[in-house]
Amino acid sequence: MSDPTVPGGPGRLPDDKPEDLLGVHALEALDDMERRRVERAVDSDAQLAAEAARLRAVVDALADAAADDDAPVGQWARLESALG
Repeated sequence: MSDPTVPGGPGRLPDDKPEDLLGVHALEALDDMERRRVERAVDSDAQLAAEAARLRAVVDALADAAADDDAPVGQWARLESALG
């Protein structure tokens, strides 16, 4: 049985549509070929561009929120102790 994945894109099917990859694109997790394909689609479709911008804003907001939170005092010591 042949593997339906695209080289460089583990688990992605060859018929993935650019709009199906917008979230992965926002996470910067596409290989170069897929990234270029999505960017061409975004450049030529205002609706895709708006959705890509919305997803990028969500990713940026999540990254900012995560960066602002310090681990509670003693968290690393508790983790290390729990792991043995």
